[in-house]
Amino acid sequence: MVTTPPARPVEISDPNNVPETVVNGPFNMMRMGAMVMFTFTVMRPDVTAVFSGDKNPPSQGIVAARILMPTQMAEELMRVIAQTLTAGTGPGSGPGPT
Repeated sequence: MVTTPPARPVEISDPNNVPETVVNGPFNMMRMGAMVMFTFTVMRPDVTAVFSGDKNPPSQGIVAARILMPTQMAEELMRVIAQTLTAGTGPGSGPGPT
C-alpha cells in the first residue's frame, strides 16, 4: 500500500477523547507484507492472586494495544522516535500542540 501525503495541512481532532494507554511491558513488532503490527503489553499483578489475598502476587503481561500501520508510516515513526530520543526534543516533547 502506498500512501501520498495530503496536499494541505490536516486538522486533528479527538471527539471521543481517546484515553492514553500506558505500556510498561515487553513489546513486539511484526512485518506483514506492506503492513507492520506493533503489540504493546502492560505488566499487572495476577488479579486472582490479588483477590485471594496474596501479599506478593505474581505479575502477568497483558496485551494493552495493537497498532497496525503501513510499513512506510512505521519507518517514519522510527525516524521521529530516533530523532526525539537522540535530541531530547521533537514532536510532543513539550507543552503545546504537536
